[in-house]
Amino acid sequence: MSEPRESAVVDVGSSTTHLILSRLVVGRRDSHFHRKPEVLERQTIYRSPVIFTPFLDDSTIDHDAVLAFVRGSYREAGMPFEEVSTGAVICTGEAARRKNAQAITRALAQDSGKFVCATAGHHFEAMLAAHGSGSVELSHYFDGVVVNLDIGGGTTKRALIQGGAIQDTTAINLGARLVVFDSDGTVRRAEPAGHAIASTLGIDLSPGRRLSFDQQHDLAGAMARLIVAFLGLEPMPPLARELLVTEPPAPLPDRLIMSEPPRCMPKPFRLVCSGGVSEFLYEGAEFDTGDLGPLLGRALRQELRKRLPESWVVHPREGIRATVIGACEFTLQVSGDTVYVSDDTVLPLSNAPVISVPIDWSKITADDVAVATRKALESADQNSLCALFYGGPPQFGYGRLVELARGIAAGCRERRGETADQEPSEPKRVFVFSHNIANTLGRELHRHLRETPFLCIDEIEVGELDYLDIGVPPVGENYLPVVVKSLVFQSSSAQIRRVDRP
Repeated sequence: MSEPRESAVVDVGSSTTHLILSRLVVGRRDSHFHRKPEVLERQTIYRSPVIFTPFLDDSTIDHDAVLAFVRGSYREAGMPFEEVSTGAVICTGEAARRKNAQAITRALAQDSGKFVCATAGHHFEAMLAAHGSGSVELSHYFDGVVVNLDIGGGTTKRALIQGGAIQDTTAINLGARLVVFDSDGTVRRAEPAGHAIASTLGIDLSPGRRLSFDQQHDLAGAMARLIVAFLGLEPMPPLARELLVTEPPAPLPDRLIMSEPPRCMPKPFRLVCSGGVSEFLYEGAEFDTGDLGPLLGRALRQELRKRLPESWVVHPREGIRATVIGACEFTLQVSGDTVYVSDDTVLPLSNAPVISVPIDWSKITADDVAVATRKALESADQNSLCALFYGGPPQFGYGRLVELARGIAAGCRERRGETADQEPSEPKRVFVFSHNIANTLGRELHRHLRETPFLCIDEIEVGELDYLDIGVPPVGENYLPVVVKSLVFQSSSAQIRRVDRP
């Protein structure tokens, strides 16, 4: 077992920003069947205060203010930057859509330790919240469907979970900070979705307008009813259907639904609410947020009480911190420790889409591998970063690795119309394998791709629609911290059992 290492996750969200420091123990299980390093233990050692995400204007996050907050949190925790060896910076919700979101996550990742950074899409964020709120764990003990409803500042995400597996996620462009106002109700900022909802009530959200308490209450009530419709407790009323699922042109610059429309829920189920609004829904929080959070939480609580038995609504393990806790517990994995990195320019890297390369391992030849590699690369922009996943056979011999390396190199050259006598000029390449072969294969590949920066990692299972963020190895270690971001889409084939009410 290795020495404990400190890890951090910074979450820059639509409404709030906060940071978690954890202590990880990475090692190998005492088993012949688990040979790769794994995260064996996690312990949260510091939780920062939760602050409102600072904005310079409607489209720009205040990078300096966020960075100052992160640095201050490290000082408060008594943790120097250099002692934090791994972690993640995630930008979620509406914040992820701001024009400088990616620049901020990259800067924070570089400044806050050797992190991977991830601008989280709504499907990925729904998965993080489902894990961090305790919904995935709860689903192991409930013979039916557990629903996690994560209500933040700019978006609301719904995840359906059964038996520990997330079967479906969907998201809506609706949250507490669609409207931001001063203590006297004067509107400071409103998102396009906020304007669209307000217009159905005859409410003007132009900056400088003053909202009465009744108008604020009406807005929160309309949002709560839209969330109930989105949750799928009952068929959508006409207004909800118009606002939520109408294809453009619609009352919204972008429709509220950010994925496929949700289907009606089977019953019985258990509902767990997380996100900032959940702090008010469960009657725990009493503070002024300068947005619709308190009113929306209370309005949603009333709507749920009309429709669900009290026992069906379960308190979360984490509310406002569910996403960042989920990132601590769920996202960070480690590769095998036989990686191969061609040079120092390769790492870290982020948002590399996974492309599966089908290989017939029973009769592998360099020509077949070259054809499969070339076809896989043809499905991607030739100048963009991607991760080619080859899987692997039950057993490898050196001869097979030589054929595999020759074929991969040839496929990369053919993709750019080069010959074996020409040195390829390509973006960095990432090759991923199921089995413990990355170092040996990487050395063989380097003979053919001397001018191409590339990375070989192994003992990672990924698939199409996954994205990889990969950090640098901790000091004294060979494994790499990896975030596998899986995009989970609604599937008509997902089987959700209907059970009798307990």
